[in-house]
Amino acid sequence: MSLRAIPVLLALLVLVLPAPVRAGPRDAEHPGRLLNLAQQHLARGEIEDAISVLGRSLYADPTEGYTWGLLAEALVWGRGNGPEVEASWQALADLRPQDPHSQLRVVRASMAMHRRDKFTNAESDWVLASFDLIERVLAEAQTAEVRYAALISRRDLRYRAGLGVEALADGVAAHAVRPAGLQGRISAVQQAAGEHDVARFEALCLDVLGTDPWAAEVCALLWTGEWGDDVEPARERVLARIEALRGRALADPVLANEILKFHDRRKNAKGGASLLVELRKEHPDFDVADNSQWFKGSFVVPTVYRTLYAATNRANVTQDPAERLTQLLAIAPDPEDGHAMVQRWRWRVVLAAQATDPPRSDVATQQLRTLVRHDPADARAWMELSSLSEADAATNALLRAEDAVLAGGWDPWERYGALPFAEAMSGRRHFLAELQLRRARLSANAGDADGARALAIQAAWASDHTLPDAWALVAELAEERGELAFAREADLEHVAALLEDGESSADAAPHALRRFTDGRPDLGGVDDEAAWQALLAAADVRRAEQTGPSSIAAGRREQHPLVDEPAPELLVTTLDGAKRSLADLRGRVVVVDFWATWCGPCKRAIPELQSAAEALAGEPVTFLLVSVDTERDKASAFWATANLSMDGAWSPDGKASQAAWRVKGIPSTFVVGRDGVVRHHHQGYGSGAGARIEGEIRALLASP
Repeated sequence: MSLRAIPVLLALLVLVLPAPVRAGPRDAEHPGRLLNLAQQHLARGEIEDAISVLGRSLYADPTEGYTWGLLAEALVWGRGNGPEVEASWQALADLRPQDPHSQLRVVRASMAMHRRDKFTNAESDWVLASFDLIERVLAEAQTAEVRYAALISRRDLRYRAGLGVEALADGVAAHAVRPAGLQGRISAVQQAAGEHDVARFEALCLDVLGTDPWAAEVCALLWTGEWGDDVEPARERVLARIEALRGRALADPVLANEILKFHDRRKNAKGGASLLVELRKEHPDFDVADNSQWFKGSFVVPTVYRTLYAATNRANVTQDPAERLTQLLAIAPDPEDGHAMVQRWRWRVVLAAQATDPPRSDVATQQLRTLVRHDPADARAWMELSSLSEADAATNALLRAEDAVLAGGWDPWERYGALPFAEAMSGRRHFLAELQLRRARLSANAGDADGARALAIQAAWASDHTLPDAWALVAELAEERGELAFAREADLEHVAALLEDGESSADAAPHALRRFTDGRPDLGGVDDEAAWQALLAAADVRRAEQTGPSSIAAGRREQHPLVDEPAPELLVTTLDGAKRSLADLRGRVVVVDFWATWCGPCKRAIPELQSAAEALAGEPVTFLLVSVDTERDKASAFWATANLSMDGAWSPDGKASQAAWRVKGIPSTFVVGRDGVVRHHHQGYGSGAGARIEGEIRALLASP
């Protein structure tokens, strides 16, 4: 080989071999690094640090929707103020109706607020409303940037709603709109992995590693699933690029964390072990944060206490309470395990002892006494201890619990997950009311009727009308004193509180029903079921009054003009092609609901109407849902897949029908009595509408 050829070969080697990538001066504020750093803070429970980092990231790019989503998660999870975040972001969106990014932030806030809702699916109210908002943004999008942001928002929402295939398609579509966007590129990598397209995967992966190495974990997909024989060269090239990042990772723990996760995901612990050893020489306190799993927890356990935490969890999942108690007692923690962890273990023992059959009251009492000795501010432990103590000791324990609440303490479980301040204060008031109610019962049992009455009224007031049993005791004590009018008023509060809790069974308040019937001569001869419906209606008015008389007056002023008037004629075509009129249904209670397939609130209201229809099956009631779609085929297609037992119909002249019925917006629902007179009207969709309509129908059926 000639000496002249050597420089040429060296130049070729430089081009072929992966060059070590060194940290650049802008790395610290690189959007990809800041995003990953924020997630690592969240994984370690460092919420305020995460919020600070996300603020820096948004300063650099205020249109990055994924970052706004993480910020919403951090604010909701770490500070527990979900409704406030959603309301404030909605207010900003209302002030900036022409700013699509502000509109999309509302979706991110809703996703964060519902992060713990295990029953979220594609039909959940908030999900449907969010989809509607995104569709509007997409329809009006003027730039690729806005379209990209909307598609990524819809991708994440679809993942949240369990629509993984559709979500990935949105991410790939976003990549096509804006190829440089990291979130879109990640979706494209995932799609290539799903299709086992080695060449495309490698190209996309190397592109991510070149510009955003803090997202290196996604490249580990090349080691999962079934790939062909041609995958090995690509794996070698990806590993070479990862190895080239090693020097940069030693200077940047954020990048090192991602590379360690890359090796872990490809099931190669050895690949990351040497990097971890070297890294801890420079950063002795470094601990790997799995920022792909941070959202699954709300209580981050310090490393030193994780042994007791894990042992307690393993024992606590045992189904049989007696065996669970045995396993918990066998753990025998010591002070070195940390005060909070030991107290948590003691609580698990208490709960297991109380769940055995028969309950191990001796074990529960012993642990509760230890709990309050080590933490006198544990109000819940004092309350539980009172239930296992004799009268005088029980009263003393309840007083100690009240002192703990008023001194600022409360429930230790509150410490394991943040609550909004208003929710925490409401919880404490309710807890204090429960303590006063227990003291009232002890006083009543001891023959102190006056003391019991005073405590019961305090409990009822302190609970903000959310403690039905307190009002029940007030009514009982008032009746014993001969104050029947006061007792009946307390009964209305009792049943109103039951309704607030979703309880509407007569079995929940038999004494209230008896006193109500005895005091109402107009109910003479009415059976118990009808009397109960009358009591529920009166209690519902009482519940409405608690929100303020002005709201009731406003509701009365806005009564639909057709209420108490004969219903207009209505000629429709059923969705299977038959003709029908309202006159044909005279003698039945008819629910007429105007809706359309393009109306999101209508679709949310229909399941509630279906529930009411099912509850009234066999009664002379017809639910007639009239579509005002311009084409009957659209309504028919929706109805065919909706699995509904109600009568679907279509108005050939929807505008004329809406004009005759004075429909100002849909959904618009009318309840027509058996005499053909409109008795009730409901505008728009509101949670619980189906139950209210069912109650109105039952009252009409019970009337002569």
